[in-house]
Amino acid sequence: MACLDPSVMYRDPDRCKRQIKCLVQRFLQDKQLTGGVPAGDVILQQFEAFLSLESRSEEFLSFQPMQKRLEIFLRDFLGKTYPELWAFCQKLLILSHGQASVERGFSVNKEVETCNMQQDTFVAQRLVCDYVTLHGGVTKVPLTRQLLNSVSSARSRYHIHLDQERRKKESEAQGRKRKAEEDHLEELKRRKKSILEVSEGLARDADRFVAQRLVCDYVTLHGGVTKVPLTRQLLNSVSSARSRYHIHLDRERRKKESEAQGRKRKAEEDHLEELKRRKKSILEVSEGLARDADRFAEEAEGKAGSKMAMLISKSNLLRRGFKEKLA
Repeated sequence: MACLDPSVMYRDPDRCKRQIKCLVQRFLQDKQLTGGVPAGDVILQQFEAFLSLESRSEEFLSFQPMQKRLEIFLRDFLGKTYPELWAFCQKLLILSHGQASVERGFSVNKEVETCNMQQDTFVAQRLVCDYVTLHGGVTKVPLTRQLLNSVSSARSRYHIHLDQERRKKESEAQGRKRKAEEDHLEELKRRKKSILEVSEGLARDADRFVAQRLVCDYVTLHGGVTKVPLTRQLLNSVSSARSRYHIHLDRERRKKESEAQGRKRKAEEDHLEELKRRKKSILEVSEGLARDADRFAEEAEGKAGSKMAMLISKSNLLRRGFKEKLA
């Protein structure tokens, strides 16, 4: 059934041909293929044509089963051009495979698993185990150039992985520290706002208390309310009291609006300064990454083998970081 895997079709078409031939023969033996041997020959011919033409696309190599269903992917390529092959693939896709392979996988996991093993290590060992099993044993694994190059640069990739993990932890720690500082700043702003509101309330209460105390002292000075002289100045002051009160309220409103605008303008200026500071910091970090990448590339020119591969890997990693920072 691995012959229906688009990535396997792209990488190993000969293996897919052998597997589809075995499947067709099994269907013929069980008399499950309508049309007999001629129909099987047509299916094999269409599959060979499909592998030589359609499966050379990059879509097959980059196929992700978690993003698109296999039957939908194959239907787009087989549905109209290869109808007999598509009908045969539909029969294969609806076959029940049972749970034997899954249960064998649990047994393999139990043998591979050790105490305190990380997820990445577990997945890597399981991939190696499955690859060896696929080829029938350790001695039958083909030593391709791609495999040898991967082994020779394994240590450099491991060090790059450790460096990435270290930077990730540092970034997370800085993020937590920055979040704590921002929360503390928000708490201080909230306290400041609360103190200002309380101060304004106290100031209003103080003004009202002073006004009432002045009236009380004036009445006491003349020996009572009925003995207060109703002078023209007093009458004019009383008649214009409401207008003065509204003028006072308007002044207070304008004062609050002015203070709010000032705080908003100050916040915008602070935000702009913060953006400028971040931009400057990002440019400095990006320039440092570019210099380090150039330095590793120059060192790689005078090296060979795994040392050159390690330096080139570091240089490419830093260049990707440089591009990400600029983006």
